[in-house]
Amino acid sequence: MESVHAVAGRYRLEERIGSGGNGAVWRAVDEELGRVVAVKRALTGDDRRATLLRREARILARVSHPNVVTVYDLVPDGGAWWLVMEYVPARSLAEHGRLPPARVAEIGAQLARGLRAVHEAGVLHRDVKPGNVLLSDDGQAKLGDFGISRSPDGEITITDAGTVIGTPAYVAPEVANGADPSPASDVFSLGATLFAAVEGRSPYGASGSPMAALRRAMAGRVERASHAGALTPVLVELLRRDPARRPTLADAERLLTTPPRLRLRRWALACLAAAVAVALTVWLLSFRAPPRPPAPPAVRAIADPCALVGPGVLSRYGKATVDAHYGNFNRCDVIIRRDPAEVDVKIELVPTADPAEQDETSCSRSTTPVGGHAVQVTAELHGKGRADLCAIADTATTAAAARLARGPLPSRTPEPASLAAADACALLRPADLARLPGLDARPEVGFGRWECRWRDPADRSWLLVRFDQNAPLGPGDGRHVRLAGHDAYVEQDGYGEHTCAVRVVHRTLTDGGQPVAELLLVAVFGSSGRLCDPALDLARTAAARLPATAGGSATSPSAA
Repeated sequence: MESVHAVAGRYRLEERIGSGGNGAVWRAVDEELGRVVAVKRALTGDDRRATLLRREARILARVSHPNVVTVYDLVPDGGAWWLVMEYVPARSLAEHGRLPPARVAEIGAQLARGLRAVHEAGVLHRDVKPGNVLLSDDGQAKLGDFGISRSPDGEITITDAGTVIGTPAYVAPEVANGADPSPASDVFSLGATLFAAVEGRSPYGASGSPMAALRRAMAGRVERASHAGALTPVLVELLRRDPARRPTLADAERLLTTPPRLRLRRWALACLAAAVAVALTVWLLSFRAPPRPPAPPAVRAIADPCALVGPGVLSRYGKATVDAHYGNFNRCDVIIRRDPAEVDVKIELVPTADPAEQDETSCSRSTTPVGGHAVQVTAELHGKGRADLCAIADTATTAAAARLARGPLPSRTPEPASLAAADACALLRPADLARLPGLDARPEVGFGRWECRWRDPADRSWLLVRFDQNAPLGPGDGRHVRLAGHDAYVEQDGYGEHTCAVRVVHRTLTDGGQPVAELLLVAVFGSSGRLCDPALDLARTAAARLPATAGGSATSPSAA
């Protein structure tokens, strides 16, 4: 029986711990050294391939890195070659479901360091994917299952002369089209792995068909991330179709170690409230607002997302209150407090909704589109404690669907001074775009016209203008400047590497005794040049066209 067999007369198989490549992976005991190892059948027959695998195994055996599963040996037994590796008692990344962007960035930085060590030893991985990444209980990520353990089961023949090396859902476009794997193709697969970790699906889509994924890979059709938040620009860089334009692993590690600022949790913002209030008092006493342009003559009404789900619907799960001043204007939050935890139920009006997803800290659901939009509901757990997030999300989604079925949502007419009444796409005109040459004058327009993006057709640069609501800004948000009577904060690489982000404070409000800022974000991306110069020019122009505000409320309370 194979379970008591000693491979090569030395490695005693004890327990099957997984599958991969050409068959099962076993926990075994190295009877010569008295240590626990993992053993896997790597190759059957093919002497020419075996010679190459032995060479790579010898090289990898010299790689000692905390983020790489150590390869000990490659031995023949019973007409097959067996790979002997470090035993890691951990689950794969694929088994963890969708993870928060900040956690995925940490994992990605570790994997980039491990891959870099392997590349420096002269070996390519060739099959980076969630199933080949192990996550230990202490948070350490380890990359395993190298090209030396490749199996025909993981390859798809595309011509009589060649094969695609790797897993179609994570393979780089150039490899899918028959090119040899390269360090850049490992970088792409790293990006695809991180995309799957944060989105719950391959960047080529959720289809379970390897051939469908291969066709998308050959065409270079990569989907956009919808849950990655501030990690999105990093994924865009890693998943570039042109391998020459992808970052090196050293650059990838830097991107992932210091990704664009991920939004502070609500409980962290509350800790800043007292200091912000003191600064607001001092600053307002000394500030005199300059004249502002007149308000527009008409204000458009907008659907009220807070009408979808009231706090009473969710009160069975804890003390529920509504927060209408967080994130963009298509969003309303119901906060459920369950000591010591807090559940943030995010309810958003969206053009099309994402598939249902869940992990340990969040669960999302959606309605079918009605009246030109759908509703996306996400229940997120903050702090310690437990909550049935999917039950909460299901309750909120059912209530939202029932409300949509009764007819159009009530509309609300925002104050003329609010960014909710403004059009982000109208803040910059075609002539203004000349400050960033090459942009297509036709923008990509977001929901409610509260976001607009202009791109270079060759994707060498882009410009983003977006509205948001968040905590008041301060010195940690970049270099403070004044733009058209507003406080603004300029941050190099503030929206990812090769970007400059300018956040302009339009006005501050009070929500439940806490200050809330309405913000204008202008972000510029480019592969070279002084990006903050055009970003500042464009932000100054956009800020001058913002709606008028009353008194001194147009500025940040923390700029003193």
